[in-house]
Amino acid sequence: MFINDDINITINNIKNIINIEKLRKLNKHKKIIKIYNIIMSINKDIKLLYNLFENNNIKYEINIYKKKIYKLIEKLKEIIFPKKYKFNALIKIKTGIGGKDSYNWVEILERMYIMWAKKNNLSYVIINSIKDNNKKSSLIEIKNKYAYGYLHGENGIHKLIRKSPFNKLNKRQTSYAYVYILPLIKKKNNIKINYKDLIINTFRSSGAGGQNVNKVETGVRIKHIPSNITVECTKTRYQIINKKYAIKLLKYKLFNKLIDKENKKEEILSHTRNYIMHPYKLIKDLKTGYKTKNIDKIINGNINEIIYNYINNYIIN
Repeated sequence: MFINDDINITINNIKNIINIEKLRKLNKHKKIIKIYNIIMSINKDIKLLYNLFENNNIKYEINIYKKKIYKLIEKLKEIIFPKKYKFNALIKIKTGIGGKDSYNWVEILERMYIMWAKKNNLSYVIINSIKDNNKKSSLIEIKNKYAYGYLHGENGIHKLIRKSPFNKLNKRQTSYAYVYILPLIKKKNNIKINYKDLIINTFRSSGAGGQNVNKVETGVRIKHIPSNITVECTKTRYQIINKKYAIKLLKYKLFNKLIDKENKKEEILSHTRNYIMHPYKLIKDLKTGYKTKNIDKIINGNINEIIYNYINNYIIN
């Protein structure tokens, strides 16, 4: 069958992102409605063509229609996402209150976002995955033109309620993790860094990467004295590459600080998502009102429903 899964998934994703009935009732975003209608019309033509000529070789004709749909969807994304959302994204996850449970919760969220990237065919790089006693932080780069727009709604406090696997009495534990989504601004190269303002240290990386990573000081930590910004990189087993990437990351952060006047700490505290595993199963996003009982599905990277719900309510407005 030439109407394969990729086009069906893409069409369904567009339907989920855009609440077309809502837009029609409000008489808003006429360009979005127009392109959406064209996409759905072409999709009907594809199905009709296949049903009428199933036994004939119509692969060429079907592919022409599919290319038209993909071009229109790209045009739709250009309209949906304002300019400020069109960047690669950094996902920064940090432990909050909760000790070992919070540490473990960061690991679960790190895995969730990596699985989401894989399921959506997005390139990603784990820049840092740092472990320190009962604290853990993770820094992941997602490479996609609209990554920051897709992930913007993930900013916030992620609260987990479950029976603790680290408690001998198996008592219920509440643990917290902080998720920050930062845009990777392409104009970072305009930022000039005076190397006299930097304190550069190296350290032994922990985790995967072979014996060289664990025995040699391949990790790089850079502190920018004027801004008090510190960055770390353990991306590769080579110190020189990690240093270059850390400088790149510092430029991103300095540029973001210049263009973003908002207090990110206050912003993140205004958005909470609860993941309840005990005494019942429920995920509730307090900002959008999104709810689901299928918590296993979500923590295994199937977060598109949550993402699209945020886009539909807060980006398309």
